[in-house]
Amino acid sequence: MSGRDDEWLTLQEAAEHAGCSTKTLYRRMRTGHLEFRIGTNNRRYIRLAQIQSLFPETDSSRQSPTEPSAVLQAIQALRDEVAHQTQLLERALALYQPRSLEDVLRKHWGQNHQQAPGREPDDHTERPAAPRRGRHG
Repeated sequence: MSGRDDEWLTLQEAAEHAGCSTKTLYRRMRTGHLEFRIGTNNRRYIRLAQIQSLFPETDSSRQSPTEPSAVLQAIQALRDEVAHQTQLLERALALYQPRSLEDVLRKHWGQNHQQAPGREPDDHTERPAAPRRGRHG
């Protein structure tokens, strides 16, 4: 064991190393999954080695990139993903453009749906598309 393995951390320091909240650490201590000691100042201390063994993925993989080039690469990757998702959404909207509510109902619920008041079942005249509204509009 190295000297670092015997290092004791405050609860806040342990939470930062683990990438979790102090509440999570308190919960683990209460259930017996995390050993601790209480110092003379009534603060709880946890071994660094125990945090590293319980939260092994947090040492390097959860930390955000600090190099400017790594940050720029991450931003570019996010931009590329947004552009890709936008293209997929635009394709989906282009493929699915119903002329009327009845068309939507017919497609999803078949011929036995309730007709909208004032519309005849065989009325397929072209009408301008109504402006699209949001989910709650």
